[in-house]
Amino acid sequence: MLKVGVIVVTYNPDLMILQNNLTTLKRQNGINCLIVDNGSKNSNDLKKVSENLKVNIISLDSNRGIAYAQNRGFEFFQREGLKWALTLDQDSIVPDNLLEVYVKQKELNSSDTAILTCSYVDEDWTGKQKEAMLQREKIVQKQYVISSGNLVRISSWQKVGGFDEFLFIDMVDFDFDAKLFLAGFKIWQTNEVVLKHSVGQSLKKPIVKKILLIPETAILADHSPIRQYYIYRNSIIFEKRYTMITQRKFVVLHTFVATRRMFAYSNKLRKMFAAWRGVIDGARYNVDKDKQFKKTLAKLKR
Repeated sequence: MLKVGVIVVTYNPDLMILQNNLTTLKRQNGINCLIVDNGSKNSNDLKKVSENLKVNIISLDSNRGIAYAQNRGFEFFQREGLKWALTLDQDSIVPDNLLEVYVKQKELNSSDTAILTCSYVDEDWTGKQKEAMLQREKIVQKQYVISSGNLVRISSWQKVGGFDEFLFIDMVDFDFDAKLFLAGFKIWQTNEVVLKHSVGQSLKKPIVKKILLIPETAILADHSPIRQYYIYRNSIIFEKRYTMITQRKFVVLHTFVATRRMFAYSNKLRKMFAAWRGVIDGARYNVDKDKQFKKTLAKLKR
């Protein structure tokens, strides 16, 4: 029987969704659940949920970001001697048979498999958006996957230096995936099971999309100004770090042009200025001066 540690990072979560998820997970054999809370306002209620369900909890004093919280979760299960950890967002809805499907995949037994994950959809997406996301093959190799629903080999997490806490939230998962790729690991996605996941407030604005020249299947997900900052800053940082993989040119210009999406969102001006600030800080980022990343990169190439 595969023993799995489940890491659910929370920040002001919907307690009903969280409780249902944890209940579903605990019905599956070999599961040890952990909540890592990023200083939620409803932290007292969250502790009651953890006590009622007999789930471990790490309560942080403030919002330290998804990367910091996930690293603390992996350290916890590493000390427990587990080999695999499942990462989940607080708003993902877990299928009853998620781990049952995972454990029957032969790729799980390969030593170079770092992540086994599944397809996901947002219930707010249009039919075409869902169709574009879902794949027919039973299992496919992927280069980049979102973190929710990932079954991660803990030794591979350690090998690549964990999640980059400087990034705080956005692109943390893709940065981790890129490091795994450079270290020679593989990521597999099974399409036999689908995770319901919220990517933010999804907007259906076909006319606005046409005006802004945004593809019909593209996702318009409205986020707070601070999230817009990290989305645009970290997108540029990611491209600068991994030119050996992405090989994209004119990254800053393309990212700046992408901020036109703010015209589709509420609070347009605040979000536009936040996105532009992210572009500026991303443009200023110098990968050669990022000593921590250079150190990690050197370790991956050994």
